[in-house]
Amino acid sequence: MDPGEPRRVLERLGATREERLAKTPTDREKGFLQAVEVLWGEGDQEVRRVGHMEAMRDLYERYPEDPEVAAFYALSMLGAVRATGDLSQRLNVRAGAITLRLLARHRSHPRAAHYTIHAFDDPLHAPLALEAADLFAGIAPAVSHARHMPTHIFIQHGMWDRVSGNNQSAYDAARELWKPGDAMGDATHALDWGQYGDLQLGDYAKAHLWIERIESMARAGS
Repeated sequence: MDPGEPRRVLERLGATREERLAKTPTDREKGFLQAVEVLWGEGDQEVRRVGHMEAMRDLYERYPEDPEVAAFYALSMLGAVRATGDLSQRLNVRAGAITLRLLARHRSHPRAAHYTIHAFDDPLHAPLALEAADLFAGIAPAVSHARHMPTHIFIQHGMWDRVSGNNQSAYDAARELWKPGDAMGDATHALDWGQYGDLQLGDYAKAHLWIERIESMARAGS
């Protein structure tokens, strides 16, 4: 994304922060906008990420039962992990706990499943996200990234058939929308993760096919 694009989007709503806030009809919407203003404001990006998380925490404390507030608060924590320098995984676990509760109440909520996978994308915590991984591809079957993301968890469990199969499905979805001259976009993850799954299965012919696919798309996209 062009770093200046979010600012341009905000400016379409109003030339100043005060003008934009004046157009938000509810306190909840004001809270979202104020958090976004922090994230895409001036200053160091890492500082802004932490400030955004803090603004979303305040909004979540006011609206703890609001599914969208909960989802975006979880995302703000995941976005602030590197900025805080906290390697304890405390923020990941906190974010994942929120999205798991959200997923239990809203089984088809795409962000609940997606952010649960990101929160627990490591060997120790991956079992906590297996159900979310099972759900996510079915929640948004037309989206290549949604078909790919469950394999972040399947790979931690050694589920190589599912790593291969989900990434084949993700590649098919991306390829359907892709036209020569386009960047590979969402096909990129599917191509390399799919090959890894097939190498683990010992299917070297399929693994070589992934190389042919990425070379063909790279030539046609250049």
